[in-house]
Amino acid sequence: NPVMRLLEVFLIFSVIYHAFNGLRVIIVDFWAPGSHVQRTLWVLVWVVVLPLSLIAAWFTLAPIFGLR
Repeated sequence: NPVMRLLEVFLIFSVIYHAFNGLRVIIVDFWAPGSHVQRTLWVLVWVVVLPLSLIAAWFTLAPIFGLR
């Protein structure tokens, strides 16, 4: 079902973002200079999350369009 696959993409994105943002929070909390690099870590989270989410979206949505 295409609608379920689209919802699955949002779920995958949420899980990936939650995982990497959790690592960011752990680093900020337990590493002394973590609070000084918080913005950099936040940008790094997005730099990692977006490509991973796009790859996951490709593999999830490609069968709908007959691309895979």
